[in-house]
Amino acid sequence: MDRRERLAAVFADTQEFYRENETLAAAMRLGIKNTKYYPADDYPPIVRMTTEAGKITVTRRKTFEAAMQLQAEPEFPNKKVTVLNFASATNPGGGVKNGSSAQEESLCRCSTLYPALNQQRLWDCYQTEWTYALFVTRNTVRPRRKETWTSRAPASWTLCR
Repeated sequence: MDRRERLAAVFADTQEFYRENETLAAAMRLGIKNTKYYPADDYPPIVRMTTEAGKITVTRRKTFEAAMQLQAEPEFPNKKVTVLNFASATNPGGGVKNGSSAQEESLCRCSTLYPALNQQRLWDCYQTEWTYALFVTRNTVRPRRKETWTSRAPASWTLCR
């Protein structure tokens, strides 16, 4: 079995797990319900919570691993942590079903993000909105004040249109 086949098998196992495990199934339903689509000209308001300078840390951690570590730090008690999903321009979840290994696929392989993105109403947005778009999915890792912001990258052919 090659790498792509192994990754596709891991994703299939993840899907089966969140369908069978009631806690994950509930998180999946909540993520689907709470996913919102914002077209490029109508992003949600972002409220600045502080005037303090931000802190930038470069790490080798995986995206969700870094988010969970941030949430566990004493300086962030009860704070909301947001993960940015560098998303496919044309397919919710990118090529996760085929074993692709970019960041979006990795997020979908280890969480309930994929069913939140793979909804008909969002597919319709992918097919009609050829601009930057934003999808906000809540509670895709575990229901403790996490959000995943999915920002579609424009496809190169889109930029040339």
